[in-house]
Amino acid sequence: MMLRMEPPAEHRMESIFVASPPMRLPDPPASPAETETADLLRQLIELQREHLAIAKAARDQPDEQSKWQSFFDRHAGDFPGLIESCREVLPQIERAYLSLARDAAEHLLDRDDALSSDFGLSDFLDRFAPRLAQLGQTMGQVGHLAGLAPKDAS
Repeated sequence: MMLRMEPPAEHRMESIFVASPPMRLPDPPASPAETETADLLRQLIELQREHLAIAKAARDQPDEQSKWQSFFDRHAGDFPGLIESCREVLPQIERAYLSLARDAAEHLLDRDDALSSDFGLSDFLDRFAPRLAQLGQTMGQVGHLAGLAPKDAS
């Protein structure tokens, strides 16, 4: 029989487990492509917010044509046939405006120095500016009226 002898306590080996504390590694830096993509997405979101604000503002503003329609509807009984008359004469006003604009352009093309002096500039403006401005205004006003719907059609 074999006797087992225990070594003295000072010679006994005990197992010691040593472990380092858990360590979190830093996240790898974002690649330039990821950073650029994120920046572009932020810019797109901001742009969409601006577009939404503009769309809301436009929605809340009454449009010009509805103002003219309201104006005409208040007085339609006093001016029968006005819309149809405006539709008929609008092409004549447009042709007159374009003809005058062509004349002004040809005047400048024929005279290289037409605007180089105070006299030339004054002559050009006196000859063309008032009529161009007045025809442009007339064309806009008559055009608004020509674009309206008659009261019985609305």
